[in-house]
Amino acid sequence: MVVLALALVGAYVALPVWVPTGAVRKRLAGGISRQIGLDCRIDSLSVSWSEGVRIDNLSIEMPPGFGGGHLLSVESISADFSPIKLLLGGRLAWMVVDRPRLNVCFSGEGKVNLAALKNLSADVQVDLMTVRDGAVSLSFAMSDRPLSIQISDLQLQGGRGRVPGRVTMSGSLIQQGASAPLGLRAEVGTRQGFAVAWASVDFADVDLKQLPLPQLLDLPLDELTGRCSGSVDLQ
Repeated sequence: MVVLALALVGAYVALPVWVPTGAVRKRLAGGISRQIGLDCRIDSLSVSWSEGVRIDNLSIEMPPGFGGGHLLSVESISADFSPIKLLLGGRLAWMVVDRPRLNVCFSGEGKVNLAALKNLSADVQVDLMTVRDGAVSLSFAMSDRPLSIQISDLQLQGGRGRVPGRVTMSGSLIQQGASAPLGLRAEVGTRQGFAVAWASVDFADVDLKQLPLPQLLDLPLDELTGRCSGSVDLQ
């Protein structure tokens, strides 16, 4: 019995060595591609007890009709490697996403290139997800001035039972001169059996002249000028 126990412990400790990372990488990329109908590529996948699961250079192609390039690219994704906890509870303790780049495009017909992503599904919940040094580009058919949002840090804390999930984000709107600070706080949970959510967005020193608001809102104006600060609360 002692020998069997030692063998099981040895096999568990050596698990990262036996994981067929090449096959897992292909299966993961193929699964994402099938769900969203877009090509997904992953350069490499590695597993270790010290660094967990690591994915390098994940990319998803831009949907047809929105130009070339990538809809999403991520430099690296690291996650907790706890096989027993994952199998029994379907949860990961942590995940870190480094340098994601999301290119959002709005067509003249009101379509957005994010529609395919709604088909993504996962059977795994993450207790704490951290996004570092991210960027979101917003392009509009009626304007040649895309909006760029820099995400310095984003934290997503998964809820459990009556404990709500929380999201916090700090970043900035990129503009000529000084960038405009942005902040987000949000919470999602249940109350008396109903889903409830609230969010608060804070912004400061936004240069209205650099925003294509007249075109987006179809205002009878050539441009807006001035700077604004404030917050928007949603519930």
